[in-house]
Amino acid sequence: MENRDDTLFEIDVDKISSDYDFKKLIYRLMSQIEYLVKENRELKDTIQRLRDEIARLKGCNPKPKIKPNNPSEDQQGNSNFQSGIEPKERKPSVKEKKLGKILVHNQQVVRYKGDLPDDARHKGYRSVVIQGIKIEPYNTEYRLE
Repeated sequence: MENRDDTLFEIDVDKISSDYDFKKLIYRLMSQIEYLVKENRELKDTIQRLRDEIARLKGCNPKPKIKPNNPSEDQQGNSNFQSGIEPKERKPSVKEKKLGKILVHNQQVVRYKGDLPDDARHKGYRSVVIQGIKIEPYNTEYRLE
């Protein structure tokens, strides 16, 4: 890249007397801004490449390249969305009970060990499945009174 730092020092604001000079100054400043933005973007890319290289040499992973959430936007955030096209709607997720899928290898009945009042009666069991893993899956269902 060429060195354009001296172009701003050549501008003499006191010599602007007409609209033509003012317009010329604005174009010159806009050109300088465009150049600086481009140079800034290239420097940021270079810095990130160097950081990734340092991370690679240290044995770490470089910064991942994360794509934007909105597929209609590019890397600079410019939207390419056309107003006539609606985004696709997502299907609702269906939740299923896990116990229907779990294979129980062992079943045990656990009785209440405390003293019960005389008028207490048995109301059934509550199933609790504890998942454990041996070399192969081994699940135990406890039936609590």
